[in-house]
Formats: sequence, structure tokens, C-alpha cells
Amino acid sequence: MIPEPGKHFFKNLDALRFLSFFAVFLSHAFLPGSIGETGGAFGQELSRFAHLGRLGVDFFFVLSSFLITWIILEEFGSTGNFKLGYFYFRRILRIWPLYFLLVLAGLTLVGLQLITDASKSTLPPVGYLFTFTLNFYITNQGPHFLFFLVFLWSIAVEEQFYLAWAFFLKFFRRYLVVFCAALAVGSILFRWVYYPDSNMLYFHTLSVACDFAAGAIFALAAFRKKSLLLWVQRAPAFTWIVLYLLLFLSLLFYDSVFTGRLAVSLERAWFALLFALVIMEQSYALHSPVKLGKWQILNYLGKRSYGLYCYHGIVLTGATWLLSAYPSWNGMFLKLVIPVVLFLFTTFAASVSYRFFEKPFLQMKQRYY
Repeated sequence: MIPEPGKHFFKNLDALRFLSFFAVFLSHAFLPGSIGETGGAFGQELSRFAHLGRLGVDFFFVLSSFLITWIILEEFGSTGNFKLGYFYFRRILRIWPLYFLLVLAGLTLVGLQLITDASKSTLPPVGYLFTFTLNFYITNQGPHFLFFLVFLWSIAVEEQFYLAWAFFLKFFRRYLVVFCAALAVGSILFRWVYYPDSNMLYFHTLSVACDFAAGAIFALAAFRKKSLLLWVQRAPAFTWIVLYLLLFLSLLFYDSVFTGRLAVSLERAWFALLFALVIMEQSYALHSPVKLGKWQILNYLGKRSYGLYCYHGIVLTGATWLLSAYPSWNGMFLKLVIPVVLFLFTTFAASVSYRFFEKPFLQMKQRYY
């Protein structure tokens, strides 16, 4: 995250952003059906943690809501106004260039028939890609199209959030608490109604709405310096050890705990709460066991997390094609080594993109503060 002029900079959140991406990467790079076919006990054991990728995306949503809500509230607090158009321009300059680069790459590969496998060369109607509504297409048709374009569903949800949230805070911010509570309850009820439709539960905007509600509520509490913030600041290290233990156990026993209509309905709300508390702990706690921002490598990768997220789909798609052409490479040893190589390729692509493609657009954002 690049510090915005006159804005508070949360120095530990870039590291969290990277760890969220890394959870997504691991769920795709190691699990069956992602890179070749991981079989035997190894694949079965890893498949227990397929939910890590889904939860990594959920963390992105909570974090985005926290930061965006904070930025808007701070602009109101410092200037007495919030320039909606400037906000939208900043978001466009950050999201659109890389997003549409991937869309163009997908359209080119399929249009030139460079992908011969029909099951992997399908494209969704381009209208969904250009209007940031891809997640709604997936809820009806499923994610059965070009692999690296499937990832764009979460960016579509983010864009929907940016559009609606900025408008809401511009004109109705006094109702933020009530609206967030309604959003969280509505999200839980939505998940209850559509259980067990996995596409609706995972990809629909209303299903993930509690992530955005949690991030916004905690941002408001921090900004207004409510009692919650004071508690976070003063809480002993043992409190945060318990928090991380709860998170670890929730991930470890995910398949055992989050089964049945009620548990699935509450799942996202539970993790949204834990993720929001992690954000608060990293941002404000005076007695944290560790501040992740101390590791410069995590900060470096966190600043490039958007590129990492986008490019890892292309890298994994290419690896899948390569492994299908050379099935002898699917040995157990290579199943452990290949993901490491793919991560390095992804990091290289994201770093080059950030320096030569994304950064010029990011520098243009300075005009819109």
C-alpha cells in the first residue's frame, strides 16, 4: 500500500495483505486439480485445507473495507468533505489497468485459438468482464472457463463495493452502524436461504457482505477512538495469542466445525470478526506478540499483492498446460518443488509489472487527493 498524502499509513497491513495472497496461492498450487493431479495420501491430506484460499479472499475483503472506510472518514474529518469523483479516479487507476490487461490476455489467447483444450478455453460473455459483474455469472453458470480469468470475480466484488460504499458514505454515513448491522444480518440470512448452493455461497456479493460490514465497523471504532480501540491498545499479549489460537483452530478443524446450514450461514461472519480483530491488533495493539511489518520482505510482497494475485493465475495456467504435456513431471518430489518455482515466477512477474506497468498509473493518483 502506498501512503496517501496526508493520510494515516498502517505499516503492518501490507504484510497481512501478502499472507492473504499466499493462502490463495497455496490453495491453488498444491491442491488436486490445480497443478496436475496430486494423488494419494499427499493430495487427500492437502485437500483438507482447500478453504485457505477462500478465506484468504475473505481477508482481502475485510481489509479493503477497513482501509476504504478509514480513508473516507479521515477525508471527511480533515477537510469536512469527501470528493467522490476523486475517490473513483484513484480506484480506477489502481485496479483497472492490470484488470483489463488480464481480460485482454484472455480474449487474445482464446481468439487466436492458442488454447486447444475446449474445457479450458471457454470465456464468459464479455459483458460480465467489462461491467465487473463476473461473480454473478459464476453464481449461475459456475467457474468453468479460462482459469486465470476466474480470479477476476473477487475484483468484480471489490469494484461493486467501491462504487456503492463511497456513495453511501458520501451521503448517508450517519447511518453507517445501522447499515453495517443490517448488511451482516442480511448476509447471514442470504447464506441460510441458499445453503448448500456452493456458487451462491462463495461468489455472490451478498454472501460476502458481512466481510465488508466487519471491516467498516472496526474502522469506524478506530477512527472515532471508541472503547474498542482503547481495549485493543491496552490488551495484554495473552489476548492476542488466544485470538491467533482461535483462528488457527478454526482453520485446522474447518471441515468438522463448518458443516450444516447454521454453521455455514455463520462461517463468514465468524472469520470476518477474527480477521477484523487481527487487523486491529496489528494496527493498534501495544502488546502484540509480533508486528508483521518488521519483515521488509513481507512489506515488499504486500505492496505487490494485487499483481501477485492477478499474475499467479496466468503462471498456474501455464504450469497446468506444461504438466499435461509432460505427465512424467508429476512425481511426488516435483509436486513439492514446482509450486516453489511457480511462486518465484509469480513474484518476478508481479515485481516487473509493479515497476514498469502499475507504478506510472499509481503516480497519477497524486492528482486526485
